[in-house]
Amino acid sequence: MNAVRLEIADAVWSPQTGLLEPAGGAAAALDVRGEAVAFGPAREIEQRFSGLPRKAGQGVLLPGLVDCHAHLECAALASKVPGGDGLGPWVSRLVQTRMPMTKGDLEAEALRAAKEMRALGTVAVADVCTLLATAPILGEAGLMGLSLLEVVGANEPAIAAALQDARLRSTTPCAAPEVIPVLVPHSAYGTMPGAFAQLKGQGGVRSVHAAEHEDENAWLERGEGPFAPFLLSKGAVPPRQRPLPFLDSLGALGSATLLVHLVTASDAELRMAADRGATAVLCPRSNLHIGGRLPDLRAIRAAGIPYVLGTDSLASTPDHDLLGEVAVLAEDFPDVPADELLEAATTRGAQVLGLTRHPWVRVARSRLGFLVPRTGAEA
Repeated sequence: MNAVRLEIADAVWSPQTGLLEPAGGAAAALDVRGEAVAFGPAREIEQRFSGLPRKAGQGVLLPGLVDCHAHLECAALASKVPGGDGLGPWVSRLVQTRMPMTKGDLEAEALRAAKEMRALGTVAVADVCTLLATAPILGEAGLMGLSLLEVVGANEPAIAAALQDARLRSTTPCAAPEVIPVLVPHSAYGTMPGAFAQLKGQGGVRSVHAAEHEDENAWLERGEGPFAPFLLSKGAVPPRQRPLPFLDSLGALGSATLLVHLVTASDAELRMAADRGATAVLCPRSNLHIGGRLPDLRAIRAAGIPYVLGTDSLASTPDHDLLGEVAVLAEDFPDVPADELLEAATTRGAQVLGLTRHPWVRVARSRLGFLVPRTGAEA
């Protein structure tokens, strides 16, 4: 497409060039969809596209952030759910804290959080919702992506009711043509096995929590741990398998699958996920809050699994700033190129969510402190 306007800034970043901070500033020529037709030193771009409307300012121009796992309906729980002692206790506190909140409370805070997410430079999100239909909220906030309608139930009557509710929510009228609703399971322990057959496509299920914490493994492998009393009371039966082999036995893993977390996955399980063509979604700040442990990014890379990033929920992270997730990984895995991490948060996320357009945004240089500018010889 033809360029229709120019953005002028201090610097520009792309996966191909890395961070460029030319003397005299940088510029990007954008088309009507917000995508960059050309970018580089401001002097060159302004000469090439003279006569177009221009907006000058500080910061870095780059492809918009793409958050591949969020729970905006939990925004009303911001800073109200302490962590650090495991997934089971954290989930219990979350449920108790959310219980007195109304649908109006959840919707109002979800919209506020979605608008904040957009203001931080996120252009698309895969938002998981168990109680709400968030597609209208995403559309109102100016976000694209997926509204993942989660199906949760510990026995057959509960899962049947959850499926019916999710299908009803998927039909909620919505003026958000760039948000696609999709029904998904919660996890190997939160969704009854029989429901997976109705939730998977040729590429597996679209998204599923997997290998988030040892509490999950305790139930699935041994029928023990903090989830056991509730699940046993509902008639659930532990499969006596680890999360990924169990999900694979259900046909849940495929080329379309977003495997969210993968903190406790073994090397063999990671190779299985890679063989199925799945993508890892890493939410490092949430993992630190709940269980004090990061996913093994080196092992994930060694297994050959493509990875993207998500912010999870405000019940387990301080904000929905995807660059905060990049910063944590950059600090703990200094051997992983920072450009690769930022690619996971931008263009790779857009590819995984199947976006039909990927607008560019402007962010403050201070939020990209993990990046080192390339020299003229490298650029």
